Amino acid sequence: MSGYVYIMSNQSMPGQLKIGKTKDPESRAKELHSTGVATPFVIEALFKVKDRAKAEVAVHRKLKSYRVAENREFFKCDLKTAFYEANAILRERGEFISVEDRNAMAAEAEQLRLKEERRRRAKD
Repeated sequence: MSGYVYIMSNQSMPGQLKIGKTKDPESRAKELHSTGVATPFVIEALFKVKDRAKAEVAVHRKLKSYRVAENREFFKCDLKTAFYEANAILRERGEFISVEDRNAMAAEAEQLRLKEERRRRAKD
């Protein structure tokens, strides 16, 4: 079940991010813009993954301390934190295929990952 784990924001919900799974990110963003939400969702980052259901669960567990409500996919954290943590856990679990980052954080996250990897190797 390949697909995407997405990070979306909405100006009507400042400080919160929606993190979920989908096969079609653009359609999902449009679907979320319902009569109950004043403004459209903006796709901030997309992670192409091998198994979208497993990948979503892993990301939600990693960001558990930021979750707004247990039964909702909303997280109260900044985009950089969400992106870095999602990127790290998806790579660690072998779910990661590629990333489309609309805010140019992919390179920065990769640099942080490589730096951390070098630090671990130096300790060994």
